[in-house]
Amino acid sequence: MDYTATPDPLIQSTATWRNGGQVNRPAALGTVDMQTESLTPAPPPGMAHGPRTVSVEGVVWTGGGAVGPHIGTPSPAVGWNTVGQAGIDKGHVFALSLGGPQLATNITPQWAKWQQHGTWRNVERHINALAVSLTPGNPNAPLWMPYGGVPIGATHIKFEIELEYSKSIFNIYPRLNVWGFPKTWIATAYPSNAAGAMQGINYIYNKYRVPNAVPNAWHNAVT
Repeated sequence: MDYTATPDPLIQSTATWRNGGQVNRPAALGTVDMQTESLTPAPPPGMAHGPRTVSVEGVVWTGGGAVGPHIGTPSPAVGWNTVGQAGIDKGHVFALSLGGPQLATNITPQWAKWQQHGTWRNVERHINALAVSLTPGNPNAPLWMPYGGVPIGATHIKFEIELEYSKSIFNIYPRLNVWGFPKTWIATAYPSNAAGAMQGINYIYNKYRVPNAVPNAWHNAVT
């Protein structure tokens, strides 16, 4: 039997997290949009292969105070319980500090070093710096903009993340680590107005390949 990844309805959220609790993003900034896909035909009974996240995007919001403690982060929607797995976390795709939601569809399995203080954490810090630089009254323009200038009308940063997995079509039922662990992250950012409309030229960061996306050690441990 052939199994296929089929797009699900778009999920939109106006919520994020500040000062240790859930809050609403400013209405003018719109929603954070999350696209997932599900395995078709549906997983057999007892299998944990839920919908996997393939993209998350929205206008960055860095205001409202610090994120604060956020105990109770949900497990990834894909159904992968990362508790007890060495070196792996359940991590946000669109960071709470950037205005992302505390929802399972915004969570994926991620290498702990990658998302805590490695490559992806550095991307989040850069996006935060770009957004803060566009705060009214801040004279510092984003360094990556051509000629050091900020386009007229640019007040925010639109952030888009696409996730790629090992395969999209399977002739046999996939293991959860193949189905549910993103191997490539494509981050795009550009100056925008509050509604997310581009103001200037977009900047594609890179295709960040997660090291050893499907670890051999999990082949038998994760079904």
